[in-house]
Amino acid sequence: MRRIAALFIALSLLLSACGTLEISLETPPPAIPELPGDSGSDTIVTVAPGLSLDSSSEEIRRLMLESATKWQSIWLDGTFVGYDPGATEPPPVLREQVWIDLPTSRFRSLKGYVDGPMESLKISDGLTVLEMNLQGGQSQSNPLPDLGSEKQFVPTYQPGYAYPQPLWGQLGTTVSLMAFPSDFAQSEGTFKPLGMEFVAERETLIVEWTYATNDLPSWKMWLDTETAVTMKMQHFGKEGSEDIQSEIVINRVIYDAAFDDSLFRASSSPPQFSDVAGNPLPAGEPTAITTAPSEPDPLGEVYFFIFDHNYGNEKTQLARVPASCAVGLISCPQADVISLPSEVDASLTPLSWSPDGTTAAFAYPVAPDGNRTGLYLFDPQGPTWQSIVEFNFIDPPFWSPDGGWLTFRVQDGEGSDDIYAIRRDGSQLTNLSASEKLPADGAPYAVSGWINNSVILHSRRLGTIY
Repeated sequence: MRRIAALFIALSLLLSACGTLEISLETPPPAIPELPGDSGSDTIVTVAPGLSLDSSSEEIRRLMLESATKWQSIWLDGTFVGYDPGATEPPPVLREQVWIDLPTSRFRSLKGYVDGPMESLKISDGLTVLEMNLQGGQSQSNPLPDLGSEKQFVPTYQPGYAYPQPLWGQLGTTVSLMAFPSDFAQSEGTFKPLGMEFVAERETLIVEWTYATNDLPSWKMWLDTETAVTMKMQHFGKEGSEDIQSEIVINRVIYDAAFDDSLFRASSSPPQFSDVAGNPLPAGEPTAITTAPSEPDPLGEVYFFIFDHNYGNEKTQLARVPASCAVGLISCPQADVISLPSEVDASLTPLSWSPDGTTAAFAYPVAPDGNRTGLYLFDPQGPTWQSIVEFNFIDPPFWSPDGGWLTFRVQDGEGSDDIYAIRRDGSQLTNLSASEKLPADGAPYAVSGWINNSVILHSRRLGTIY
C-alpha cells in the first residue's frame, strides 16, 4: 500500500509533464471572466464547442482549459490502481469519492481501499480545511487560503508555464484531479483523438497525449465530450511508454447537484462511502451508487433471438443489449432476456418497429404446433405484449408512416393468402386483397410497403402495382 502512496506523488508531478516546466503559484489574470451569476457582469462567456473525432489538438487543449466553466458542482466516484512490473500479487485498488462546489470553494474527499479500510477524509466548508487520518486517528485543521474571486478558473496557455487550478491545489487528491483537465492541458505536446467510448454513462473522446520531444505517449485520457472532465486516465510514464503504470477510472459522475451543507462538516459517525446526497451505501456494495438512476443508452437497444437446439429441450428466447456495446463503444453486460407471450421452440420472424421506435409489431405462434399465429404489439418499457388479431399464419407486418396502421399477409395453410390492414389498437380489420377494385385474376397480391398513408400492393401474377 505504501507503493500506491508513492504513485500518488508521482501522478501529482504530472503537472510538470516532461522536460523543464516552471510552476507558478500565482493566479494569472483570468483568460475568461466569471460567469454572470458569480460576478453580476453581463459579459457573455465564449467557450469551445464539444469534442469529437474531428477535434484538432488545439481544440482539445482549449476545451480542457475551459472545462471548469462547464459545471458549477461535481460528484465523482472513482478508483485508482498503480502497477508494479515486478509484483507477483494483484495491486490494491483505492477508491475515492469527491464532492466539489466551485461557487463556495467547498469540497469533500473520502478515500479507502476497495474491500479494505477507510484511509482519509478531507473536507472544506469554504473557510477551513480539515484533514483526518482515519487509520491513525490524527487530524488537523487549517484556514482555507484566499483563492480569489475567480471560481471557474481558466488558465492562459503559455508554453513553459503551468498554473494549477487553485481549488485543486488545496484538495490535492488523485480522483479530484480528474475534474480539472486544465492542469494537463498546459504542457507542450500533441493531443491525438483515437476513438469514442462511454465511461460512467458519459460519451467520451479517447485522447492520447505525447510530449513534444517524445515518440511514445505519456498518458491516455477519456474526456467527457461536453465538459472535457476526465472519465478515465492511463499513465505511461514521463518519458512515454506502452506500459501502463497507473490507471484512474470514474465509475459515476453527477454534475450540478445541490449539495447539503452537512457534507462539508465533520460528523460524529465514522465516515463511509455514500451516494451523492451523503446516504451510506449498503454494506458489501462498495461500488453501488443508488441515487442516480441508470440513463437510457444514447444509441438505444439491440434485440435478438437466442436459439437453444439441444434435442428434447429446444428453446427460443428474446434478448436485448445496449446498442453502445453492440458497436464496441462499451463492454457488453449480460443480455437482458425478455419473457415471450408463451414458450416456443421454433424460429421466429423479426420484430417490426413503429416509425417512432416506441412499439414493435410481432407475429408470434400461439398454438403448440405453430399453426396459429397472433399479431402482438410489444412495449419495451414494460416489457408488455398485447395481442390485436389472430390468423393461421401471419407474415412480418409493415407500419404506416404515421404509425397508426399495420398491414400484413395472411396464409390459410391451404395455398391461399390475403392482405389485411388493421389499426394499432386492433380496430378496423380490413381485407385489402378482397377489394372489388382489384382484378380477380391479379391474385395473389403482395405488400410492397406504404406511400404516404396508402398501402402499395402488387400483383404477383400480372406484375401490376396498385
